[in-house]
Amino acid sequence: AELGDSRQQLENNHQLAELLAQEKHEQTSLVGQMNEEARVYEQIALEREAELSKARVDFEARLKVLQQQLEDQPQAAQQVTRKTQQASSQFDLNEDLTRILIDQQLNDTGWEADSLDLTYCKGARPEKGKNKAIAEWPTSKPKENADYVLFAGLIPVAIVEAKRKRVNIADRIPQAERYSRQLIVTDNLQPAGQNTGWTDGQGGHFKVPFAFACNGRPFIKQLAELSGIWFRDLRSPANLRRPLQNFHTPGGLLDL
Repeated sequence: AELGDSRQQLENNHQLAELLAQEKHEQTSLVGQMNEEARVYEQIALEREAELSKARVDFEARLKVLQQQLEDQPQAAQQVTRKTQQASSQFDLNEDLTRILIDQQLNDTGWEADSLDLTYCKGARPEKGKNKAIAEWPTSKPKENADYVLFAGLIPVAIVEAKRKRVNIADRIPQAERYSRQLIVTDNLQPAGQNTGWTDGQGGHFKVPFAFACNGRPFIKQLAELSGIWFRDLRSPANLRRPLQNFHTPGGLLDL
């Protein structure tokens, strides 16, 4: 009986060893597959970034040529405008690529921006001594988030509304204004100026003093309302929206 028990124990140990070896093999195989997938996705991201960079450079070069023709040949203004519109229509950005361009424009002027990772839902929050462009900041309306809120330290100083290329950018300033009224201001934030905000001329108040709307494109005089960065100072109802070549720096906004 003892010999039989010993044999049974040996068989059980052997089966256990086989199961452990099989599990180790499967885990090793899974790790290998995950590493390969990670390398593939990294390569795709690098290729996409390179394609976008080249497309942007080509696009801006074509626009410079057309604008130079307009300056050199005033009598051909109408024809050049038409060519500019045709060139612009071929460079159609979806929302994700638009955000990449806007992230870069914000980074270039001193804001920390990354609309994929620096988002409210991923835990991004304002910090003292840092100038952050936090994406998808919530408002008091369900499912309505500001595309970006610019924070100079703990101070919310501007709303940025990001739109695709084919949208009239100037007409999107009112949407940024609406988010300025509806922005959720948490207890740790500092007001940008007046504690009560600034009157909107309609019986309400803006909580954030400045509004931007943009689509990542450089400003084109012939397509003014469809390009560039549009801006409005919300501290007075008399202030009108206007186009800019670049975003304000953090210090530039605080000095206005």
